[in-house]
Amino acid sequence: MENNLTADAFTPHRIEMMQILCAQAAIALENSRLFEDTKQEIAERKRAEEILRAITVGTAEVTGADFFRSLVRHLASALQMKYALTAECTDSMKTWVRALAFWKGDDFGENFEYPLEVASPQPRIGPPPEKAGQLHQLAMMGDVQSILAQLEELEKSDTLLQPFVTEMCRLAKDYSMKKIREFLKPYLK
Repeated sequence: MENNLTADAFTPHRIEMMQILCAQAAIALENSRLFEDTKQEIAERKRAEEILRAITVGTAEVTGADFFRSLVRHLASALQMKYALTAECTDSMKTWVRALAFWKGDDFGENFEYPLEVASPQPRIGPPPEKAGQLHQLAMMGDVQSILAQLEELEKSDTLLQPFVTEMCRLAKDYSMKKIREFLKPYLK
């Protein structure tokens, strides 16, 4: 440090005091950051507890098939997602999946079956390559609203696209553009 207006303005004692004050300020800033991180972690844990409580309360009084319907509805609500699905494998080789309950935003959708990709790849059910290309381009631009609008159109056009739409909506709502682009790659060919 220097002061051209006053000779010997910064004595060794004053310099030492400034260094101590700067160190204390740095410690205070770090503590503030850690405090904010802790507050955010606490808020996330509380949210997780609230989600679990809402799901538990919503499903506690139902059994059988009604349990799964209640579960997907409360999962979607608690996670603030439009779609939720619970499914089971229908064969011993675990190559086919059957939906037990499907929530589609405002009501239950029809249950459906679809092949599950295993060691020997099964054809994926997805949009035509040109539609996948449009979605990929929107992901490159980070345009979540347009992606969700396109997915809504796809959902209306073909119920077999439900698993594809559900996964894409999940990624879009998480603003996971890189994961969306990766997810779309197999559908671009």
